[in-house]
Amino acid sequence: MLERAREFDLKAALRALRIPVHAINSDANPTQLETSRKYVARFEAEILPGVGHWPMLEAPGAFGDALERVTGTLLP
Repeated sequence: MLERAREFDLKAALRALRIPVHAINSDANPTQLETSRKYVARFEAEILPGVGHWPMLEAPGAFGDALERVTGTLLP
């Protein structure tokens, strides 16, 4: 899988998306909204402070709240 991952053109795949992307990210690594929007015009992010790579395990309550907010913006 890792060998094939090098062949995958993520930028092209993101440009082909015709749906909004709303990420739930940690504040451990800055989310570059403007860079992300070069590839996905409708890219938003909900930032959870004080968690690492696994926010759903580290702060399940905060993650659940964020997921409700995010899905509420996407669903009619």
